[in-house]
Amino acid sequence: DELEAEALSTDELAEPRSAAPTTKSRVAFRAVWCFERCYKEEEEPLRNTITHAVTSLGGSLFCFKKAKTFEARAPHMRPQGYALITDGREVRPCVQALVALPQNHPALIIVISEQPKHADRVARWAEGLPAEGFNVPVFVVRSAAEVRGILADSPLPRYSATVAAASQPAAAPFSFNLKA
Repeated sequence: DELEAEALSTDELAEPRSAAPTTKSRVAFRAVWCFERCYKEEEEPLRNTITHAVTSLGGSLFCFKKAKTFEARAPHMRPQGYALITDGREVRPCVQALVALPQNHPALIIVISEQPKHADRVARWAEGLPAEGFNVPVFVVRSAAEVRGILADSPLPRYSATVAAASQPAAAPFSFNLKA
């Protein structure tokens, strides 16, 4: 599987504007993985696990090395139509960038933190976000293997089905097997 490059146009990150279905409009959802080492060869097993988690649910993965790149792209993301996947180092600057945006927040944030001490620290920090007015659910996991389950249980596949249905001609029949 080939990952999307950082040099994507803003149209590729935004909601499709055409009423006619296109390959891009059939993508169920987008996931943004913000991780400094996302392109490193030694991180290939991690990248493959995350890529599989996203693509097996019909999504596409965009990799950004730093929160600054995410910050530049976030205003062009489809509101509630994407998940942010990151680590403990990049989650804070990513959330700071999102707080500055009045919209275009992700449906959820998944933080992969393999070290228990770091995971606990991030979880405590995330618990305080709603009190600061940031109400995006944050999931702190110890393994990338947990990402698929969180995405599958999230509103993203159902939201994406709604977006896909809206882009179809009205007379075209369609059905979705939605989780109850």
